[in-house]
Amino acid sequence: MLIRRPGQPWHPLQPALHDERALQTLLVQSPSLLPSPGPGELAVAANFRIGSTASVDLLGVGVDGRIVLVECGRQEG
Repeated sequence: MLIRRPGQPWHPLQPALHDERALQTLLVQSPSLLPSPGPGELAVAANFRIGSTASVDLLGVGVDGRIVLVECGRQEG
């Protein structure tokens, strides 16, 4: 996995993440890694329930009310 902070080059994430839960934890602890069209960082909640049957891995909400939905997963091969 590669990450990039604003104004910096891309670099490999160390240590590498090997499961979805580790990726969720990283993004909850470092919301600045998520794309954000507005100013400031997002407040992030993991495993957010939507209704009685649906959920999203991460829900981010900005200070201006913008919403970012994230589904975590790994592509192999």
